[in-house]
Amino acid sequence: MDVNWGSWMLRALRTCLKKSLFLSITLSVLTCLVIFYNLLGHETEFLHNLTLHQRLDKPPLAPTPTTVSKNNDSIDVELLTMTIITKLEYVPRKVPEEKEVMKLDPNLFSVIPRHYLPHIKSPCWYEEFSANLTVNPYKWNLFLLIHPSLKDVFQNLWENFDQHLHSVGDKKYRLRCLPYFYIIGQPKCGTTDLYRRLKQHPALRFNLYKEYHWWPSLHYGYVDLNTRCSKFPVTHYLDLFDMASHKIQESIKVNAILDQQALKITTVDATSSVMSNNKGWISVYKDWKDSDLKVMTLDFIYRVNPKAKIIAILRDPVERLYSDYLYFNLAKKTAEDFHVAVIRSLQMYQSCFAENSLRYCAYNSILNKESPVKLHEGMYVVYLLDWLSVFSRDQILVLQTEQYSAHIKEKMDKVFDFLDLDPLSEQLETNMVHMSRANTRSKADQAAGPMLLATRVLLKLFYHPFNQKLASVLDDKNFLWSKSEEA
Repeated sequence: MDVNWGSWMLRALRTCLKKSLFLSITLSVLTCLVIFYNLLGHETEFLHNLTLHQRLDKPPLAPTPTTVSKNNDSIDVELLTMTIITKLEYVPRKVPEEKEVMKLDPNLFSVIPRHYLPHIKSPCWYEEFSANLTVNPYKWNLFLLIHPSLKDVFQNLWENFDQHLHSVGDKKYRLRCLPYFYIIGQPKCGTTDLYRRLKQHPALRFNLYKEYHWWPSLHYGYVDLNTRCSKFPVTHYLDLFDMASHKIQESIKVNAILDQQALKITTVDATSSVMSNNKGWISVYKDWKDSDLKVMTLDFIYRVNPKAKIIAILRDPVERLYSDYLYFNLAKKTAEDFHVAVIRSLQMYQSCFAENSLRYCAYNSILNKESPVKLHEGMYVVYLLDWLSVFSRDQILVLQTEQYSAHIKEKMDKVFDFLDLDPLSEQLETNMVHMSRANTRSKADQAAGPMLLATRVLLKLFYHPFNQKLASVLDDKNFLWSKSEEA
C-alpha cells in the first residue's frame, strides 16, 4: 500500500483531536483507534466495516432518528455512541405500590405470607398441611420435567415427610422457605463458579440446584419465548427448598435448645438471567408494554421479601459477549462470523436507540431475541438502576469478574460477610480457593481464536458510556474495564 505516512499521520491526528474534543479520555482513545483504522482503508481485514461520519466536530446534541444503513456491513459508530451518551441520564422508574403488585398475582401472595419466622435466618413460615399423608406431595411437581434427578431427592423427602411436620393440636404444619439471597446475573460472568464455591459453605449445602428460572419465565408458563409450558405453581417452586426446610424443622423438633447452625441454613436462587429478564412477565401481561414496564419481576421478588440480599457479578461486557457467543452458538464459530453478528446487532440497536429510550431497547424482548448477539446483557447499569429502585444499596453486592478471579479468597470472604455467614474452617477454605474454575472455554471454542481487533474496538466504543455510568453509580473505576484486554 503506497502511503505518505507523514501526511497520513498529520491528517489522522487532526481528525482525532477534532472529534475527541467533547469526549472522555478513554472514549477519545477508542475513537482515535477507529479513525486510524478507517484512514488505513480496506487493506486491513474487516476494519473497513467501521464507517465513520463527521459528526463529532460540534458539541453533542440530541440525536435525530436514523435507520440502519443500507450497507449491511457498516455502522455509524460515532452517532451510536453519542446517542447512548445523550440518553444515559433518564428519569428513574416509578416503583409500583404494594397493592398494585399483589393485585397482578393474587395467588403468589395468597401462598406467601407477609412476615417470616424471626429466629430462622432464611425467610421461612409454617403452612397448614391438610392433604392426605398417603399421597406423595412431590409426585406431580413440574420441575421434574426439567430436572429428572429431582425424583430421587423428592422420594427421600417423601419417605420422611410426616416426621418433619409441626403439630399443634389436631393440625399439622409444614415449614416452607424462600431464598435468603439471589445471584441475579449476569450470564457468562462467573455466576456458576461463584455458586460452586458458595456451596462449599455448610450453611448452603442444602440447596439443590443453581438455577430454577422460575421468577423470570416458568412462573408465567414459558421455558423461553419460543416454548410455552404449563405455569409452574409457586408451591412447586417452594418444594425446591424443602431439603433446607426439613433440616431446619428437624432441629426445631428434636432439640429443646435450638441448633443454631441449622437455623443459619441459607437458601439461594442463582438464576443468572433474573437481573435483566422480564420476557415471561411481558408475554403474559400483554397490557404492559416494554416501553412502559411499570411492574417487573424484581418487584415481585421485593414484595415477597423486602429484606432479600442480591448479588450480581459483572464481567467486561466486551469479553462477556464473545464468551456468550462461543458458549451458546451451536453453529460453526469464528471470530469473523462474530464480527458480522456484532455489526448487525449494533445496527439494530442504533435504530432502536434513535427512536426510544435506552431502557426500552434494553428490555425489548423482540429486539433482544432477533439480535444476532446479546448486546443487551452487557448494558449492566440499565438493569442495576432498576434493582436499586427497590432494594437499598447495602442489600446489593456487585462483584467484578476479573477482580473476583484474581483474588478468590478476598472476594469470597467479602461475599460471606455480606451474607452474614460464619467463616469457613481452614480445610474448607483451602478446598474452596483451590477449586477448578467452572465453565472455562472449551478446546472447540478456543479454536475460534481471539476476537478480531476491529470487533473489540467497536464493542469498546459501544459499551464505554454504559460502563462509565456503572462506575459512577458504584463509585468504582474498576467497572470501566479500561485495562481489560483478554484474548
